[in-house]
Amino acid sequence: WSTWCAPCVEQLPHTLELGRRLADRGLAVVTVSCDDPGEAERVAEFLAANKASVATNLISEFGGSPQSMDVFEISTGAVPYYKLYDRRGKLRQTFGIRPSAKKQYTAADIETAVERLLRE
Repeated sequence: WSTWCAPCVEQLPHTLELGRRLADRGLAVVTVSCDDPGEAERVAEFLAANKASVATNLISEFGGSPQSMDVFEISTGAVPYYKLYDRRGKLRQTFGIRPSAKKQYTAADIETAVERLLRE
């Protein structure tokens, strides 16, 4: 995610709300900001305003560069990008913006996938 990314800013509150609502069932939310590391204070203010303490919040040392996309294996090359891991740490599903796709994922798609994994 990033503060300069409109879809990220729009989706982050839902992600954090899921984290609050489902923490007692085992959901752990980790965010990685692709803002420039020099913007860490601004990112922290944004996270505080969105009550993001429910999540572990990180910032990529590579900002929004292609290197961040490579290091974090963001196959679409764009944020927002979600990775869902099961309780054993195995990557089970990803959600990413694909400009050429006829239909993009929705918050409901992510929530359904999270609920399914939590039932396992």
